[in-house]
Amino acid sequence: MQRTGIAPEEFAARRDRLLDHAGTTVVLFDQAYIQYYTGFNFLSNERPVVVVVGDGLTAFVPGFEVARTEAEGHFDRIESYPEYPGEEHPMTALARIVSGPLAADQDGYSGILGYEGPALSEVTGSPVAVVGAFIEGQMRRKSPAEVELINAQCRICHTTE
Repeated sequence: MQRTGIAPEEFAARRDRLLDHAGTTVVLFDQAYIQYYTGFNFLSNERPVVVVVGDGLTAFVPGFEVARTEAEGHFDRIESYPEYPGEEHPMTALARIVSGPLAADQDGYSGILGYEGPALSEVTGSPVAVVGAFIEGQMRRKSPAEVELINAQCRICHTTE
């Protein structure tokens, strides 16, 4: 089990449903979606952290996050970029590890904390099917394991009052 209390098999089943829906490789930019599908926690900032769900599970992180990602994540592959802002934009580096057609939670990394960048479709030259609404729907339906965790939290809160 990961620190979330969710078994690795449940994360895999979630990813399988996502891939079945998308019918192609899926790129995740949103921190909450990455956590939902992998259990990997991080703080979103101007340096993109991206997960690619396809034949395997790939994390794409800033170079200084590689060691932590190896220690705390459960990825088949970890790719990195040197720095943002830097000589090469992270989205350009990401385009070398993904190819179309693609699906994504959104067509690029959100503009937060000073981040500015091109869309995924722009850097790959491939259309991107946006599957954010499907992801939200999947997250709304709680699995038995999630319900048990919610109930356990309620029991803990009730006994500490």
